[in-house]
Amino acid sequence: MSIKYKHYTDALMKSVRSGKSAARSVAEILADENMLQCVAEYNPELLSTSDSDRLYATESKIYGTFFRNITRKLNELVITYQDAESPSFLKIINNAERGFGKARFYWANDEVRNEALGYGSVSNTRVEARIFAFRFINAYLRDCFPPSLIEELKNDIEESDVDDNQFKELENKLRFWPTFIQGEKQPAVENHPHWRDVFDALINNRVFSATYDSMHKSVVPECVTLSPQRIQYINHDIKLFAFVHEINTYYSFQLDRLKNIQQATNVKYRSINWDQFEKHYDFEFRGADWAVNHLCKIGFGEHIKVTSNGGGTSKVTGKVLIPNHFNKQAPDVFDCVNFLSSFGDSLQVLKPDIVRAEFKRRAEAMISLYENDDIERSIQTLLESAHQQTSNNLMLGVYKKRYS
Repeated sequence: MSIKYKHYTDALMKSVRSGKSAARSVAEILADENMLQCVAEYNPELLSTSDSDRLYATESKIYGTFFRNITRKLNELVITYQDAESPSFLKIINNAERGFGKARFYWANDEVRNEALGYGSVSNTRVEARIFAFRFINAYLRDCFPPSLIEELKNDIEESDVDDNQFKELENKLRFWPTFIQGEKQPAVENHPHWRDVFDALINNRVFSATYDSMHKSVVPECVTLSPQRIQYINHDIKLFAFVHEINTYYSFQLDRLKNIQQATNVKYRSINWDQFEKHYDFEFRGADWAVNHLCKIGFGEHIKVTSNGGGTSKVTGKVLIPNHFNKQAPDVFDCVNFLSSFGDSLQVLKPDIVRAEFKRRAEAMISLYENDDIERSIQTLLESAHQQTSNNLMLGVYKKRYS
């Protein structure tokens, strides 16, 4: 196999360390992890297969040629970066180490090294912070990004998988728990290969067909043709909001339940007028100061105004954006009420009436569950819950007939 030394340029630059105290000989550079990975990919025959401590098959005829040419490649890099106004990539030979393979290389400083590696002229501390950010994206936010963006970040993410990151130990001291539940979750984009097709259709305004197992089978057919409008991260779930051509309305789909995705080239894409789909409502809450402060901290609603009521309670007013429900021309308060319910009895909804009414309905249902343990009564309440919240009158009629 021939050796294409251009493949080794990036690995060589990454293997060189910044500062005279970190200068390395060619042999030390060849032993760097970046170089070893590059050799394993392009010229694995150079690596030792014996049980000895040697990393390379030094007895190979091709190794001597490889060693000499790597030295020349390093010298070329020195010349390249010495041509700049401010020389950055330097080479020294210590008198005590004069001889073949004893040349030692180093960058003038961290900033010029990082700039040559494509990080921009930034300090090592800033690069380390970026590495930590990419590790965080890969661990927690990967399924929120379109696969095409993840591919663009692939090299950054792979390069962030290092053990000498100064923020490494910080990972054990930070937790990303949107629902206060710790869980090990595999990146969704890897578990669901069809997501790529969904994201591509979303970005390019394309229609696609799919099968979907919905709990609202009386409303949403199993086979659907969709014009995707928006990807939404709601309640620890990735959902696709799309126009459903079969029923001429909009619906939110759990992304991992969309199957058999195919492009529908014979169907015209249908866009949405967001003003018709979602609307701002005036809200007014009374709550304990800690609950009101938390609402303000996370940016709930718009045009927020807080008035202290004294005694540890406050009133908060503003506007909240609520979408219409797919099953009726009325607001869908499901996700809003779910979130506000997390404050329990530390928050009282005064406005809007649609949110207050759903809290009242849930409160009455909760009382029926916890004041009476009668199994028949509990089952009816549990089964009706989802259909009450989505105003599915057809299914509510079924349950009413069943239990009356």
